[in-house]
Amino acid sequence: MKTSLELINEFEKTFQVEKWMVNDIHIWPAIRIPLMTAWEQSLYYKNTNIHNKKQGLYCRVFDELKQLLLAIYSYKKPGAGIYEVGVWGLDVERVMIQDKYYSPYGDALRDLEFKNKLLCLDLTIRERRKSHYPSADITLGYFINRYAAKIYSIFKGGEDVKAPLEESREWCKDRGLSVTGLTSNNLVYQYTLLNFVKNYFKRIIQKNQMQICFKVSWYDTIGMALSWASKDMKIPCFDLQHGIAGSTKSRAYSSWSRVPKSGYKLIPDGFWSWSERDAKEIESWSSGAVNPVKVFVGGNVWNRVWKEGKLSIKPRCKHVFESNNINILYTLQGEDVTELLVDLIKNSPKEWNWMLRCHPMRMDSISDINQKIKSIDTKAEVDVINTTKEFLPNILMNVDIHISGWSAVVFDAKDFGVKSILCHPSSKILFKDMLSRNEVVYMDNTSQIIHEIQENIENYKEKVKRIKYPSFNKFLESHSV
Repeated sequence: MKTSLELINEFEKTFQVEKWMVNDIHIWPAIRIPLMTAWEQSLYYKNTNIHNKKQGLYCRVFDELKQLLLAIYSYKKPGAGIYEVGVWGLDVERVMIQDKYYSPYGDALRDLEFKNKLLCLDLTIRERRKSHYPSADITLGYFINRYAAKIYSIFKGGEDVKAPLEESREWCKDRGLSVTGLTSNNLVYQYTLLNFVKNYFKRIIQKNQMQICFKVSWYDTIGMALSWASKDMKIPCFDLQHGIAGSTKSRAYSSWSRVPKSGYKLIPDGFWSWSERDAKEIESWSSGAVNPVKVFVGGNVWNRVWKEGKLSIKPRCKHVFESNNINILYTLQGEDVTELLVDLIKNSPKEWNWMLRCHPMRMDSISDINQKIKSIDTKAEVDVINTTKEFLPNILMNVDIHISGWSAVVFDAKDFGVKSILCHPSSKILFKDMLSRNEVVYMDNTSQIIHEIQENIENYKEKVKRIKYPSFNKFLESHSV
């Protein structure tokens, strides 16, 4: 079976996607990401509950109204001042430290490089969160522009679309693949939405006299619009790596087989990568443009502020388990409590402590997950709530092994010298290179995993590598981005 990346590369070459245009914009990035997401869900995650849930019309309308009300409530203008650096992110990424919230991306970047010159701009998904440092909320502005774009694209129209959509849909259907987004109406809407949000971001950049922008995970509407706005304003825009990236064969960071000579305005002109391998993958497809993408290997900023002692707000840390037992971190990604996880907890020795961590985007399910875990008949200690609330770096400094389906916490664990066991079939593709180098192991059988831990736990703890990262400001000066 071909992988989603192999299929998308075949698609890109067949239909010359670098020539797909709406007016003067190469629109392919806005199509590739949702199209590949749909393909990956059917290829890799069809048995995973979270990806199969479909909301009815009433639920979607209710959620939309709820988000709009939250946007109105959360609206917050930035305080007076000039901010040379803007970091666009999500409220759910923030962690509470001393009764206020700290961004492990924007605020960590401030502590490492930019000090008081940085403004975080959050899209609020869950709740309004008080921050330690200057921040603004862009949710209301984003929603207003999204609604305006929807109305405009329906009633105004008239955009010039150049893309072989009918042929591309037939190609997908012949291979049993989703045709998500391959319509003229969708291309027009995506262009209009990106254009409206781009203009909104240009006003923010101009008002605050920003000289550089960052986006945590570039591959959504906000990231693409910010990239476009930054190019219009002639300032650099950098993607700030959040998780799975180039070296793990990602739909957003890997193997763009058709890139126009002028590059894509919707893709940032810079990437802050965690590793040399991620950087090399990005450079492999981006170096042919007239203005090649610049890649900076700066590591994981959240892990760095812990390891380098640069966290400006000192957290009150605690250990979830105070014992000499074997501590196992299990990170839930998008999935519910799996049969494998239940079986592992049920059959593990009483000397094992299980620390289960929910994904930040699934915090509304934490009570249900906790109830399911409590119903398991086991002698082992198990925790969900405290582990999910605790700082991930602090947990990783106190665990012996990490298990997950396909979570990017694999990279965090590696940063802290903790070995990972992967147990979902998708991880064999996402982490193929790491598996081949024996940096992680793959097992999807209860007795296999238990035996592996019992036999090799003493050999799993690796020495944490101390890496001296270069200065980003000096990188900017030398590359004239």
